[in-house]
Amino acid sequence: MKNNIILIQLLLIISIGLQAQTFTEIYRGDYYKIKGITNEGNNTLNVFNNFDEEELFISSYGYPSDTMLYFLINDNLDVVKRYEFNRNFIFPYLCVLNNKIYGLRGDYVWTNYYYIENLWLLMYDSVENVLHKDTIMKYNDDTLKWTELKQWVLKDRNIMLSLESYPKTAADPLEGGSIATKLIKIDTLGNVLKTKIFYHKCLTVDFGEMPNHYMYAINGSNWGLDSMQKQCAVYYLNKETLEIEDSIKGYDVQQLTPINDSIFAFTYFGGSGFSINDTISVYNLMNINTKKVTPVKTRNLSSSGSNMFFSTYSDYELIDFKRTDSIYAAYIVRYSGLDFNNSNIEFTNFNINGDTNFTFKINYDNGKFKQIQGVKATKDGGVIIAALSDEDDAWLIKFKPTGLINLTNIETGEKESIKVYPNPAKDFVYVDIEATNFEKGEIELYDMQGKLVKKAKLSAKLGNRVDVSKLNAGAYTYNVSLNGKTISGKFIVGK
Repeated sequence: MKNNIILIQLLLIISIGLQAQTFTEIYRGDYYKIKGITNEGNNTLNVFNNFDEEELFISSYGYPSDTMLYFLINDNLDVVKRYEFNRNFIFPYLCVLNNKIYGLRGDYVWTNYYYIENLWLLMYDSVENVLHKDTIMKYNDDTLKWTELKQWVLKDRNIMLSLESYPKTAADPLEGGSIATKLIKIDTLGNVLKTKIFYHKCLTVDFGEMPNHYMYAINGSNWGLDSMQKQCAVYYLNKETLEIEDSIKGYDVQQLTPINDSIFAFTYFGGSGFSINDTISVYNLMNINTKKVTPVKTRNLSSSGSNMFFSTYSDYELIDFKRTDSIYAAYIVRYSGLDFNNSNIEFTNFNINGDTNFTFKINYDNGKFKQIQGVKATKDGGVIIAALSDEDDAWLIKFKPTGLINLTNIETGEKESIKVYPNPAKDFVYVDIEATNFEKGEIELYDMQGKLVKKAKLSAKLGNRVDVSKLNAGAYTYNVSLNGKTISGKFIVGK
């Protein structure tokens, strides 16, 4: 659901009046800049999708105001357009689709824990007028209480909702997690197309759409490998009936993000997917045909330290890409156990084979707890990260690789950089290498169908020449293997 356009909504504070809320540049460095609202308290951040435009869609509210502001933000972090809604009227579950804004409204009732009594889909036009209000679910529709709502927009532009439940007679609904989940597929007029209840102990859920199946991940485990193997599953659902046709057991799958027709990326904190060959793997790739998991290697355990904690928990999507050779995945690193203020925002850029292109740390630090709420890959090869810092600061971070493709090991400071030129090329391309420790390398060239068309050794730091005179005119990708890392990019052969 993120192949093309992802829209991130940032909920920012309105403490006294709307005039107080402005986007101000608070940091600019060689690789990234930060814009945000700082020191205004009670900031809240949410992430949603825009399927019509390239702009980032962010929303903002804070107590005690009843107003929600919504902004379209371009890749340079400039405000393109602003909307305004009554916060008491619409819940922050939004998407932009077919030039309309869709949101969910519900009646919530508190009995030890909140549950949804009634749920509606609201459709707004571009000037915030309500065009439709359609009932999706009522309290008496079945014998379970429903809570913890999530939503996803499908490729056919219908909407899938996921809810969690507990018995109506439960004295403590949080004890042991929910007992079932419910999927509701609706169209953009609020018509219920299909519902399905899954009786499965549940702590978290995630969802992704592949060409022939919906992938529905249910985690029913607190912790522990044995518990995960019994209580965690990714179900292959029939797109018409929502019936289970297959499953992958034993993986606590979160941030499930389809990459191509057979592979999705995810984060996973249990079993063999966490560390492999003394390397921490925060994110992973899974092939739904072979059920093989490929860890994305980001850090050596020996250099990371045993007191480091990696966090990717979020209700919002933390993986995005424009090209499968440049996938961004963000996470938080805490350096001192339970000291939540001693933390940094990091992200890894990797390719569809699981090879890490680079890992980058946002060094701007205000000494406060941080939480990532969403990422959006940009057309210029960079990424925007929406983040909160404690309850005072709401940030939009724009990262853009500058000049050469740089790969820096953030633990050792060692650097590997390459330059492939000219672009477009005619008879030859040249490869220049900057590396702390360089012995030899190799370059592989692939056509747009993924076929390997050329392989050559790289033996010098400057002026490695690769003959492309026999290649057809068109676009090609390259993988440069250097000091155990792979650097990927794209160039054009012209005739």
